This record gives sequence, structure tokens and C-alpha cells, in this order.
Amino acid sequence: MQTAFAVVALPVGLVLVAVSVVTAALYTPYTTSRVDTAITAFIGVTLQLGSLVATSAAVLFVFGSLG
Repeated sequence: MQTAFAVVALPVGLVLVAVSVVTAALYTPYTTSRVDTAITAFIGVTLQLGSLVATSAAVLFVFGSLG
């Protein structure tokens, strides 16, 4: 069960990070509108969640292989 989480979570986390990076690379906020704020928040949330999920899956792989 733990390996199933890691196998699914690692690609999901990496996709979230990739979406965040691509969005940040393609979108440049020019004003302080609500759309700019929402997109900036989306970038931050997806980057944080993607990093958390990918890192936890990688740690599970590493510690799972030790035992």
C-alpha cells in the first residue's frame, strides 16, 4: 500500500510542479488586478503542494528500500 502511494504520488507531485513552473514562465503579471493575484496564488499553491507530494513520495521510496 505504501508503495502504491509513492508510485502514484511522485508523478502527481512532479506534474503539479511542472504546471506551476510553466504557468510562472508563461504568465507575467502587469497590474494588481484580481486575476493577477489569483494566478500568482495558483502558482504558489501548486508549487507548494507539488513539492510536498513529490518529496514525501521520494522519501517513502528511499526509506521503503532500506527496510
